[in-house]
Amino acid sequence: MDGSLVAPPAPRLDSMALTSPPLSLCAPTALAVAAPVQAACRAWLAGSPARLAPVAADPILFCLAWQAGGREASLARWPEVLTAERCAALSPLLDGLPATEAGVVPMLSEWRHAYGCAVAARRLMMWRGEEGEEVAYAAGLLHDLGRRVLYAALPDRLTEAHAAGGVRGARPREAAACGIDHAEVGAQALAAWGLPAVVADAARFHHPGPPADHPQAGVLAAVSVANRLAALFYGDGTGDHTNLYAIERFGRRLLGLSPQVLEEVVAGMASAVQEAAVDLGLELDLPADHTRRLVESNLKVSHIHLSLERSRRTLTERLEQVRLLAEVSERIQREEDPEILCRALVEPIARLMRVERVSLFLRGDHLEGEMALVAGRGLPEAAYASGPVLDGHGISGYVVESGERLVVRDLATDERFDLSDHAADYASASFVSVPINVRETTVGILHVSSRRGAPEFAEADVELLTTIAHQLSIALETRCLLQRLAERNRRLEEANREIQAVTRAVDEGRNKLAFILRSMGEGVVVCRSDGEISLVNGAAEAIVGREAPDLVGCNLRECGNPILEQAATLLPRLHGQGGTALEETIAAGGRTFRINLARIYDPQGKGNRGTVLLLQETTRLVEAERTRNEFVSHVSHELRTPLVSINGFASTILRDPEMDDGTRNEFLQIIVSEGSRLTRLIDNLLELSRAEQGSFTLHRIPVDLRKLIPTAVEGLIKVAEERQLKLDVAVAEGLHEVELDEDRIRQVLVNLLGNAIKFAPLGSTVVVCAEVGDGEAVVSVSDQGPGIPPELRERVFDRFFQVRTKDKATQGTGLGLAIVREIVEAHGGRVWVEEGVGGGACIRFSLPLQVEPPPVAEAH
Repeated sequence: MDGSLVAPPAPRLDSMALTSPPLSLCAPTALAVAAPVQAACRAWLAGSPARLAPVAADPILFCLAWQAGGREASLARWPEVLTAERCAALSPLLDGLPATEAGVVPMLSEWRHAYGCAVAARRLMMWRGEEGEEVAYAAGLLHDLGRRVLYAALPDRLTEAHAAGGVRGARPREAAACGIDHAEVGAQALAAWGLPAVVADAARFHHPGPPADHPQAGVLAAVSVANRLAALFYGDGTGDHTNLYAIERFGRRLLGLSPQVLEEVVAGMASAVQEAAVDLGLELDLPADHTRRLVESNLKVSHIHLSLERSRRTLTERLEQVRLLAEVSERIQREEDPEILCRALVEPIARLMRVERVSLFLRGDHLEGEMALVAGRGLPEAAYASGPVLDGHGISGYVVESGERLVVRDLATDERFDLSDHAADYASASFVSVPINVRETTVGILHVSSRRGAPEFAEADVELLTTIAHQLSIALETRCLLQRLAERNRRLEEANREIQAVTRAVDEGRNKLAFILRSMGEGVVVCRSDGEISLVNGAAEAIVGREAPDLVGCNLRECGNPILEQAATLLPRLHGQGGTALEETIAAGGRTFRINLARIYDPQGKGNRGTVLLLQETTRLVEAERTRNEFVSHVSHELRTPLVSINGFASTILRDPEMDDGTRNEFLQIIVSEGSRLTRLIDNLLELSRAEQGSFTLHRIPVDLRKLIPTAVEGLIKVAEERQLKLDVAVAEGLHEVELDEDRIRQVLVNLLGNAIKFAPLGSTVVVCAEVGDGEAVVSVSDQGPGIPPELRERVFDRFFQVRTKDKATQGTGLGLAIVREIVEAHGGRVWVEEGVGGGACIRFSLPLQVEPPPVAEAH
């Protein structure tokens, strides 16, 4: 090529809608390149080194550079071709490029989307280990130029389409208004500008994904996934927006992506976009990390979606396993004939273990004869004619001889077995064989095998199969024993029924004991005489924070739980004092516990069999006692203070009958004031007690807050004027009647206003506002006082809590805000503290606009 760049003629673009006129495609020189990017490109063409070539970061510059220096080259070699020397013909064109462009999407958002898609597409191809990294980068950079070209052709229609419903979800409206989808416009424009066909196809299919038979489907799939990632983190709302979990499913379908790979691609994309924006001058200084915070926020939300979906899948699988295991157990309990039972079990076992092949071998003649295949699923015909199992011969013989379960990871490479020995029914990559043992004799074998290439069996799978084999062995043993007894000695039938009755009674007793242990609110731990734990009930699990399987078998002194280890130190005292029981209170981890220890004696008098520990957490009781003591202390102090003043001034008046009238009246006024304070304190205590016990009744009537709030404010104007304060009221016009208890809400307003007046500095303003929120009325009282520190904003609603300023403790009982919270919550609202505008405190409370009727009590 000679390096000259000639703008191609504007071809005609046929519209998809008959009502739309043909469109004219603009040349790439008609589209804008941001001024900082143009400046960076000039410097780069002049020889200035750059970490990122501008032609590789801007879609329009890439198109022009390709026309100038890369038409005849392979797209995979564009980094070698699009150098500053090869792109020298760009210099005269830069001055003609517009720096800004009218459109429906901000240029910086378009650029971030395009460059982010390019980076993500390249990283996806690198992860796949396929050729085409640079092709995917170029296709990702140019994939979304269609909307800009469409705007240049039909600006009025595109603007109208976006104005009709905003930018979110605008793609179908664009196609309806303009008669063609912007992706098709981009594909035809790129083809007309001389870009390779794969770039045009990437633009055409970047929304739905590539056709299955496309020769470069991998590149197009990478661009499609990268487009969704870029739209999620940098899009303006016009694309197909979704969450990261949905993108993961899309990427897993197209490329086999894992969540970890997707997160790495997102992190790399975010870093690259941020660095490129700074390098190209689109952000003059390092950004305030807004983009990275946005990415992290989206990742956190998506992680939640992924975790929830995986938990749902796991729960579904577990529920299905429980259902199938219950079905297996039910069949074991129901079916009497062993061979019929085995044939009925193979299908549910196959579904439970998710395998194709199941084999069940069983001894005949009441479990004392030869062992042979009695039931199977998915086996070849030759397996049923293989004859009896011989000890030590093949896999089945190995299991019979050893009496132990066998897990084969890959039968083809396991040197213990010859594939020709009974291997026709085990042709699988992994294999599990579990013996069915009755006492110490192997009476049967249960085999399962997965498909070749399927995941290996996990330990949980082996344990599940062992459980089924154990249940089957119990059932078989019971059935054979009953058959043998019935055949050999029918005369003992009555004795047999008595034995069964006794067995049922024992089972019922065991079940009753287990039910009692499960139902007890106290924790029960049983250990043997050597300290080994043998039983832990559910309440004990909750108290010590460990599950029973983790504790059973451990020594009480070394079980790793501070509660139980501390209880173990009491055992010497129990045995040393010669008593049968011991009660003690211990503390561990900030919690208190009452522990009762009792010995377990051998019924035959052979000494101590172990110890029973009864655990009861008393943390709440201790906390309740502490709270009660604090309450009594607070009340005593608050009651004593006015009484001391009353007694002091009354005694002074009695001792001095000649006291002048002014002093006497002053003292009497103090006595009256302290008496009123005492009355208010008692009233507040009674009111708070009724509220906490739920014993007061709300008398709801429709009340106009526009009248109630000014009325409550008027009652405190005189108090405010004494402190030179101004009271302002602002009630929203849309706020009308609310069903509430007028006296209670007036009390709330008076308490909040009194609190604000108390803290407000002289000459300041206290503001009362009321507005309509989302289904609720929100009222706020703000002052310009010292405010409430964030760490105290929840505690201010506790009883007797008072905020201490730098100078002194504020006067009051410390009950006003506690009463406010109880009244507001009784109305179904909430109350909270915020920082006021310009400082101070702002206390807000909400009241629901619609009151739900109380539930109808169920008749008994």
